[in-house]
Amino acid sequence: MKRRLIFAALLNIGLPLNALWLVNEPTVVISTTPVENGHIEDIIRYGTAVKVDQEENGWVHVTYPGWHGWVQKEKLLEVDEDEKHPKQALVGYRGAYIFGVADTEWGPMMHLPFETPLEVVEELPQANRRWVLIKLQQGQTGYVQRSQLTFSPQTLTLTEMIGFAHQFLGIKYLWGGTTSFGYDCSGFVQMLYRQMGETLPRNSNQQAVDPRFTAVTKEEAQAGDLVFFKNSSGNVVHVGMMVDSKTFIHAFTKQESWICLSSLTDERFGNGTFYFGFDIKRFQNKETKPAA
Repeated sequence: MKRRLIFAALLNIGLPLNALWLVNEPTVVISTTPVENGHIEDIIRYGTAVKVDQEENGWVHVTYPGWHGWVQKEKLLEVDEDEKHPKQALVGYRGAYIFGVADTEWGPMMHLPFETPLEVVEELPQANRRWVLIKLQQGQTGYVQRSQLTFSPQTLTLTEMIGFAHQFLGIKYLWGGTTSFGYDCSGFVQMLYRQMGETLPRNSNQQAVDPRFTAVTKEEAQAGDLVFFKNSSGNVVHVGMMVDSKTFIHAFTKQESWICLSSLTDERFGNGTFYFGFDIKRFQNKETKPAA
C-alpha cells in the first residue's frame, strides 16, 4: 500500500516519469541539490537530451550519459521521443549567432556554443547562400551564417585533433564547463576525445581509472596522452592532454584562468606549487593512432 501511495504521489507532480526533455537555453547549470546557488555539478548546452525522473519546487532531477543532477524545470522543453529527427547541423567551434532575419544589422537573438545541434529548415538559394534557416526547439525560426555550422561532422584522427585543440587556446576556464563558453579541465579533454569518436567519463578522477588507459613514463609521453595531476593526498584533481612529448594543453586556474599550454619540465606541476605529482596515461584504441 505504501509503495502505491508513493507511486501515486510521483504521478501527481504533473510531469511524466522518465520523460525526455531538451535543454532550452544556450547553457544550463546542473546542481547537486534543487536550490539556487547550489554546488555546480556540470554545465550542458542547448539541445542536450535529458531524462527527467523527479520534480521538486520548480526543479527537476535529470539524468544523461555519464551524469545526473538538478536543473530548473523552466530551462527545459519536453519533446516527443518518437518524433522523426529532421536534417541537423552542428554549431562550429567558434559558436553561432541566431538572427531573426537574414541580416546582421539588428543584432542576434541568441548565441549558441560549439557542438549545439540545430534543425535545418532550408538552405537558402544561391543568391543568399550565406544564410541557413533553422528551427529552434519552441517552434520559432532563425537564421545562422553558413560558415558557423558543420553539416557533416568528421571524426578526427589523433593528429588532426591535436591541431584542432590549439584553436581553443585562450577560452576561459569555467568550473563545471563543457562548452566553448567555458571548459573545466576534464570537460575540455572529454570534448577533444569526442572529436575522435571516443566517450570519456566526466571527471578527471573518473578518467584516470578508465580501463582503456594504460600508464606510460614521462620519457614515453607523446601527443594525445592524458596527464593526471594529484593533490597532497594523492587524489587526481586536474587533467591535461599532451600535444607533443613535453607540452600539454589544459583548462587551468592556478596561474591563468583559461585554456593554455604548459610544459612537463615546469617543476611547479610536481613540487607542490601547483600539484604534487602526475601520472601519464595513453588511450589504448587503434582509432587514436596518428594518421600515416
